[in-house]
Amino acid sequence: MVPRGIARLSGAPAGEAWEEPAPDERAATDEHRAEQPLEQAVAPEPVHPEPLGNHDDDDEAEQCSEAATECAHRESVGEPGTKVPPMVSVHVALGVAAVVVCFGAAVVGLVAYRRKSGAGPLVAHALALAQTLLIAQAGVGLLLLSDDRRAPDRLHYTYGGLALGVALSPWFYAPGEGPRRLLWFAGTTFLAGALAVRAFMTGGL
Repeated sequence: MVPRGIARLSGAPAGEAWEEPAPDERAATDEHRAEQPLEQAVAPEPVHPEPLGNHDDDDEAEQCSEAATECAHRESVGEPGTKVPPMVSVHVALGVAAVVVCFGAAVVGLVAYRRKSGAGPLVAHALALAQTLLIAQAGVGLLLLSDDRRAPDRLHYTYGGLALGVALSPWFYAPGEGPRRLLWFAGTTFLAGALAVRAFMTGGL
């Protein structure tokens, strides 16, 4: 039996026996009370969500750029399986003709230079035809640019401009007469043909 004063302090009703808790239960209770303030004191770390959409925006921008390039290419040469615009067909035909005539005129000119036979009518007309085709090719290219039909590779314009400039350079830098003048025209025409091949390869067709 527990005295009434002790029973009132312990919260047990008077007349009932008060049992002291076992040592294991007392240790578990004390440990729980010791851990509880620590759990309350440690505040949870704020979580900062990573910004979403950065990689998605980059991928989307790259896809838009590729789509714009493909769209520009389709507008310039037409959809696959559809009819190619007439002006583009003329540009392609002139390009092939310019390459063939440039190489042919260069070979004829170099043979005439080696034989020291001079520039006869055939050689002179062949070299003039090569220059004429290059000029016509550049003119058709400008018409396509004015119609907003552009090549997908900007090197196309670089090679095309260089081919025309090289073919016309003997008029300014070649000797006034003699075999070396023929050599100048034949050599620059051959180089112009090589540059025209590169222009054709970068035209996107």
